[in-house]
Amino acid sequence: MSNITAISCRAGQFQFSRDRIFHFLNEMFSDKNIFRKFQFIWNESGITNKYSVIPDFDLDCNEPLLYKKADVLPTTSARMQVYKSEAVKLGLLVAHDSIKKANIKVNEITHLITVSCTGMCAPGLELLLAHELQLDPKVKKHAINFMGCYAAFHGLRLGDLIVKDNPESKVLIVCIELCSLHLRNDKSDDNLLSLTLFSDGGSACIMQGEAIAGPYLECVDFNSDWIPDSSSEMGWDIGDQGFEMILKRTIPDFIERNIKYCFDQLLLKNKLLNSQVNTYAIHPGGKNILNSFCKALHLDLDELDISFNILKNFGNMSSATILFVLQQVLERSMKSIGSQLVYAAAFGPGITVESALFKHMNSNHG
Repeated sequence: MSNITAISCRAGQFQFSRDRIFHFLNEMFSDKNIFRKFQFIWNESGITNKYSVIPDFDLDCNEPLLYKKADVLPTTSARMQVYKSEAVKLGLLVAHDSIKKANIKVNEITHLITVSCTGMCAPGLELLLAHELQLDPKVKKHAINFMGCYAAFHGLRLGDLIVKDNPESKVLIVCIELCSLHLRNDKSDDNLLSLTLFSDGGSACIMQGEAIAGPYLECVDFNSDWIPDSSSEMGWDIGDQGFEMILKRTIPDFIERNIKYCFDQLLLKNKLLNSQVNTYAIHPGGKNILNSFCKALHLDLDELDISFNILKNFGNMSSATILFVLQQVLERSMKSIGSQLVYAAAFGPGITVESALFKHMNSNHG
């Protein structure tokens, strides 16, 4: 078996509230009707704060790193230069945090997996992080790139396979998403929605074969589903002025119509009943997506309280976000002795639904 024994998460260092982003985008959009439309979308989003790795959105910022003029957007090349620098900084913080939490040493790491869709470079993030962490050159490195919000599940699945093949392995997974580097003044609904939802964050976890004294997540199974006739609903294209988001308002409808089948299939595969699921760890892709998930599975909204709170306080940090949710699951006090079953899921281009079952364990409780 494989276990997630430590999770660490950090948002971008610069917090910005609704008023700050409103001030910034009011200058970016010359059309005030478009700006008022954006204000309405934000006010309905359930998001209070978002974060960035750059100071540009601060009202007192005199030296912006990227958005130097409201009417002149930076090139994709300029954005990637900032990504290369800031992704490594954030990656190092969460990597060191997770290694410390797991009570292991850096030289015990056998595999490094990086996950990101908001930037690319070569040497890649996995090599840059390995160098800065001073990992043994023989450490096996893997990069999962440009897959979107569900990509952390690919990292976890790969880590699960590695540990099951060799229980002595210690796998470090690092997810870094710098969404704020891709602001654009496109007036489309897709762009206005992405401006509202997305934020910067990094997360990391340690996967290993041995159980630990404190709480941990034992991996039970993973599943991947693709919703037919949905490929045009969500996408991520590389443009000349940043990455261009395709994000249709009909996505929650697709989730509502299809998630019950995905949920049932994973449980059936493991000979489990719906009633045996104790906790839901759902990627907070947006308030309407979480509402649709609850409606489809006949859940009360407070059963996704962790996901709603992450969305409110951090926004959607793409692939890094699900580990923010799982960290809260891991750290939440268990109400009973033994294990609790956790169903986790995230959504991304395709529309793809990636899901997993975990047992929330605490060896101190038997």
